[in-house]
Amino acid sequence: MNTHIRSFAWVVMAAAAAFSMPAGAEVRIYGRANLSLDYLDNGDDSGLDISSNSSRIGFKVSTDIAEGLKGIMQLEQEIRFDNGAGTFATRDSYAGVEGGFGAIRAGYFDTPLKKVRSEVDLFNDQMGDARNLTRLSNVTIAPAPALTADFDTRFYNSIQYSTPVLSSFVIDLDHSTNNGTTTNPPDDEATADSIGLSYKTGDLYLGFAGETQESRNDSAAVRFGARYNPGNLSLVALLQRATVKPLVGDEIDINTLGFGASYKLTGNTVIKGQVYNNTDDRDASDARMLALGLDHSLSKQFRLQFVLAGTDNDDQASYKVTAGGHGDQIPAVAGEQATGISAGIRYDFE
Repeated sequence: MNTHIRSFAWVVMAAAAAFSMPAGAEVRIYGRANLSLDYLDNGDDSGLDISSNSSRIGFKVSTDIAEGLKGIMQLEQEIRFDNGAGTFATRDSYAGVEGGFGAIRAGYFDTPLKKVRSEVDLFNDQMGDARNLTRLSNVTIAPAPALTADFDTRFYNSIQYSTPVLSSFVIDLDHSTNNGTTTNPPDDEATADSIGLSYKTGDLYLGFAGETQESRNDSAAVRFGARYNPGNLSLVALLQRATVKPLVGDEIDINTLGFGASYKLTGNTVIKGQVYNNTDDRDASDARMLALGLDHSLSKQFRLQFVLAGTDNDDQASYKVTAGGHGDQIPAVAGEQATGISAGIRYDFE
């Protein structure tokens, strides 16, 4: 009951703030309903499920506070259409300023490393999401303990500076004073840093980012992503090199390589596929993922989505096919194939 009361209070305060904005303020309310009917199989058990895949609602506000300077704010949260739940500020939420110098934000939002993956992931927030292999969080490589890194995340207590677009280039610098939910001090050794450089024109995107997480035993990763859109075809690629330092045992080097392509059959229908491969420097710990899909738009805001995907694990690996932005998951079983079929709808509104 207390959770419901707090959530309702947040809604009331957000609405009150929106209606009391000064003249000239821009207020935007937006959201996404992304639901699917999934058949999931982890090689040991299987079944049907309804999933709410990173469905969300958000509020964006900007207002002029001086000549050439704007105050900005965003509050975004996940909405669980499948089970009637949701908590405010669970997604990109921040306040800051922007102008000719770029933008400075403080809060909780995507890191530059995560942004690179988002730009090239053809199955973002669907079954077969690239995060199944890139994220590396809570993946058990038997008999060692679960990996402790998380390379597709948002930093807690984060401040980020983004340059303006300079000859199609943008630099993002992100620092977390304490990548946890406690105060700093005493957790003054739980910092994290992420830096990214991106280049974007009409048909080409190139992104490079590096990240270190002192809060995760100094685990680190570098990532390169590319996207090229010649006409109705889109080609994407991602390369990641991660060094994970578990709480117990030696550090682990994991390389991730992914390729994908999509093709617009008509103005409303797109077919797509991507394949990802993880190679681990330990024996029998590699994994491969394949995802095939079709998107059919019934309007600018409403689309149908179909996915067939599977992850093949070596004997000591336990990667999923439903991790990342996909809502519901079942535990992966070491050495087994994780597979799924998904049929869903996505409705974007603003």
